[in-house]
Amino acid sequence: MLIRFVLLLLALMAWPRVVAAEGELGWVTAAINETQVMEAQVMDRHTEQFLLAKEGDAVALMDTHQTQSDSRLRMLLEDNSVVTLGEQTKFQTLESRDDSTTKVRYLAAQLTTGIVRALTGAVFSVPGSRFEIRTPTATVSATQSGAYFIVWVTDCEGAPATGVLTLEGQVTVNADGQDTVLPSLFYTRIGEQCPPALPLAVPKALMEAMTQATSLSDPVHMPAMEISEQIDPILDRVPVVVRMTPPIVQPPPLVALTRVRVHVVFP
Repeated sequence: MLIRFVLLLLALMAWPRVVAAEGELGWVTAAINETQVMEAQVMDRHTEQFLLAKEGDAVALMDTHQTQSDSRLRMLLEDNSVVTLGEQTKFQTLESRDDSTTKVRYLAAQLTTGIVRALTGAVFSVPGSRFEIRTPTATVSATQSGAYFIVWVTDCEGAPATGVLTLEGQVTVNADGQDTVLPSLFYTRIGEQCPPALPLAVPKALMEAMTQATSLSDPVHMPAMEISEQIDPILDRVPVVVRMTPPIVQPPPLVALTRVRVHVVFP
């Protein structure tokens, strides 16, 4: 897995940064079944109505993407970050800033419901850069390139709750005024007006469920009851999609991979 991740990072670093038109953050690279988008109110191209999203659509600041049952959507952002939405998810891009002098990058989005998997681009290696996902109960921040993590929002006895899981790298979870650093292959949960729970190593069943809930392959539904005994009760209320052999690393949708020559010199 480590070798695959290193190769993925090399591909991201070698891949020229895509250039979006003014006001655009990136593109939809895959949309499965009915996925809707309510475009931001910028210029005349926006409508306040939800439209069906399709591959190749631009992603603009303040756009809201909403998936239905058995729907998925993947976005490639202009900073080479990759965001994948699972089913029954509502996700909005909120803020985007680039400092041309320091190269610091800041991106913020809101996850209201559902589940999102994110992989940060190479530009987030610049100190001070931050990729941020806000939920009803927490803020999840990645401050490094190659941070690979999953965030989901679910209901816990009538109140919202957030789950966060890291696949590679680390993220910081802020809730109720408290920061918790979540290292690779750990997870936490955050209830309403509560600090993050103590990070725990990711159970295999939770890893499989969350990666498959954000996979674009054809899903095979399995009852949540089959894994609920191994997962914290607050976490097993998210819609679960599991395959027999789930892919852990989800590479970005490279259309043409730039060849890279690596020359290593030892002192």
